[in-house]
Amino acid sequence: FADTYYKRVLTSIHNGVLCSAESNVIKVTINPLPLAVLSGGETICPSGTSILKVEMMVGTGPFELNIENHGTVTGYVSNADIIVSPVVTTTYKLLSVKDANGCEVLTGSPNLIGTATVTVRALPVITSSPVNKTACEFGIVTYTVAASGNDLTYQWKVDEGSGFTNLADGGVYFGVNTPTLSIFGATRTMNGFIFQADVTGCSTTVTSGSATLTVNTPPQIDTQPSDSTICINDGATFSVAAQGTALTYKWQVKQGAGSFTDVVNGVNYSGATLPVLTVTDAPASFNNSIYRVIITGTCGAPLYSNFAMLRVNIPPTVVQNPVSKAICDGGGPVVF
Repeated sequence: FADTYYKRVLTSIHNGVLCSAESNVIKVTINPLPLAVLSGGETICPSGTSILKVEMMVGTGPFELNIENHGTVTGYVSNADIIVSPVVTTTYKLLSVKDANGCEVLTGSPNLIGTATVTVRALPVITSSPVNKTACEFGIVTYTVAASGNDLTYQWKVDEGSGFTNLADGGVYFGVNTPTLSIFGATRTMNGFIFQADVTGCSTTVTSGSATLTVNTPPQIDTQPSDSTICINDGATFSVAAQGTALTYKWQVKQGAGSFTDVVNGVNYSGATLPVLTVTDAPASFNNSIYRVIITGTCGAPLYSNFAMLRVNIPPTVVQNPVSKAICDGGGPVVF
């Protein structure tokens, strides 16, 4: 833009004589319209701040800026910091710029360039807590937490009976810093463990609800049934000691060359589905009977005990009784 100079020339003709006069010279200065470029924008936490800048490519400072979602900034110098602290994600743009010469550009002008978006992270909020889980020993268990928020981090914790401590990947644990915690091969010693997750974002930590692990164990026999010998019409007991979750018992008997059949409670049996089987008034036909028990639990395959034999002894039978005899004094011998 060039300066332009002007003057006024006055002329007159009087009695055939040309006369002229000139005014002073004036200058008209053409000031350029401001050209402004807005920059900035980042991701911040709630209550955080961000810096915007406006580079004044053309124009005479200081400037007056009107920024959408921020307001008016007066006395602005090119590239000075403009500090903003939005509550929610906000986009800023220039609505108008006026320079010290009073030259102004308004919205829609190509001289207003750029926008800046400041994204405000959402603080973490637990939307779904892990739930209690039940598994068989050495099974796989997963716990999941769901949370809303931005750039979240996770830390699973366990309470083994003396308070919560942070978990680390390794052993049976995997995914301790993810929304899903996996346990590969839960053992009976972990029964009753309690799990929860810390979720952190923007230096704010929220804790999920707690979830308990129940570990069911398969049947395991500690004491096997043993053989028993009785007299006919006497009683006997066969017992087994076992551990496991929700155990059930089923006694079976094998007589002679037959196969095993389920014992049924009745005249001679009681406790057919208990750890102790009772035999009452055993007849001679029970001699050399073989017993076993099948133990079933919530987990694992049915477990068969060892065999136990019942021997029923038959008492002797008198086939010839002695008879009374008379002898003389000093006689004998006497044989019965």
